[in-house]
Amino acid sequence: NATSITGFYTALPAGSYTDVLSGQGLNGNDITVGSGGAVNNFTLAAGAVAVWQYTAAITAPTIAHVGPMMGKPGNTIAIDGRGFGATKGTVYFGATAVTGAGIASWEDTEIKVTVPSIAPGVVAVSVKSAALVTSGAYNNFEILTGPQVTVRFVVNNANTVSGENIYLTGDKYELANWSAATPLGPLFNQVVYQYPTWYSDVSVPASSVISFKFMKKSAGPTVWEGGSNHTFTSPASGTATVIVNWQP
Repeated sequence: NATSITGFYTALPAGSYTDVLSGQGLNGNDITVGSGGAVNNFTLAAGAVAVWQYTAAITAPTIAHVGPMMGKPGNTIAIDGRGFGATKGTVYFGATAVTGAGIASWEDTEIKVTVPSIAPGVVAVSVKSAALVTSGAYNNFEILTGPQVTVRFVVNNANTVSGENIYLTGDKYELANWSAATPLGPLFNQVVYQYPTWYSDVSVPASSVISFKFMKKSAGPTVWEGGSNHTFTSPASGTATVIVNWQP
């Protein structure tokens, strides 16, 4: 049976609201909300369904998503959200500002921007509107060194004891910048190669001379390879494999 709706209050602001399901054959009602949230009396038909909604205006820029979350200088990425405004403002990658021609398009809900030429690493992305209001930071955008290729790094005769694994680091951001604390790994020693050979496929800058070394890590001290750094020139495109022997 139809139901008479009286004494209905809502948190919706004062105004008139159209049933958002109108046209779906659900026989819902439009409503008018007065001061204090009082809704006009109405009759809801038997089996009817109605939904009313309010979308608050956003004047401060709010970032909902950045994609992709990884890129090299010159790539175009999209920043989606609300409240950016219709006029170009500024996009920040960390402390580096991008304006003008560096911004391909700017709408209230989406910005397309070119990744600037800055040092590789992880930065926060933020937006400052033309009204000089700044969004919160969208963290963990990763800037790569440049165009990438995949290289398989292989080390032979890397014998380990129980609890030890082999790791890789080198002189590029993609190889952890010679970090013993956060190297790449542990490497694999099954499937493609078998222990005591270890390997890993790594995305590295194309057409680059790369210096690298392997290390053994466990709960105890880190053990670096001896000897000089290994060196390798990555290809301009495609893939490559570099195979070296563990240097005691």
